[in-house]
Amino acid sequence: MEIKEISNRLKFARDYFELRQSAFASKCGIAYSTYQKYEMELSKPGSDAMEGFVKAGINVNWLLTGEGEMLLANINTNTSSQKIDVDNKMNEEKSNKVDPKKYFNDLTLCLVACKRLHGDGFDKLETPVQMEYAQNLYENLQLYFQTFWVFYQSVKDVDLSILGSEGIFIQLDLMYKLGAVMKFPYNPEVAAYNW
Repeated sequence: MEIKEISNRLKFARDYFELRQSAFASKCGIAYSTYQKYEMELSKPGSDAMEGFVKAGINVNWLLTGEGEMLLANINTNTSSQKIDVDNKMNEEKSNKVDPKKYFNDLTLCLVACKRLHGDGFDKLETPVQMEYAQNLYENLQLYFQTFWVFYQSVKDVDLSILGSEGIFIQLDLMYKLGAVMKFPYNPEVAAYNW
């Protein structure tokens, strides 16, 4: 089982359900940070994770080998209209993938904003936990801009560098106060504005 292929199939399945990483991990009964490692190709899912995928309706044979239907509900289906053409869909998705360099830059900006907002306590967290906060901010900013910019253009992936670190920090501060991002002990001394 090739780790990159498993990662790609997990991303595809999560996109099919239209869930964020955290929601998909929860659906599968897997810790968010553990699930992130699967998508980032840092580790392979073990038996507990596979059991979680099955409970979420994912065909583990498809996940490991690419053979068969993606969803367990489709395995016994006889009508082709209900089947998913996974190969074509995955090829289509590849053309819409995020540029890794841009993603890294955007995620770094989000990490800097998290460190600034949350202060010294944030620096004491382990790096994977810090990255979880940065990823959460990144996903929320993408969702925000995809929602509000859809009137102006077809936005698949927003370049957050246009906001700069100050703009991202202000967005994080607002999202935090609105409860739209992961909670952390708030540091009011560094808050951008008192909304």
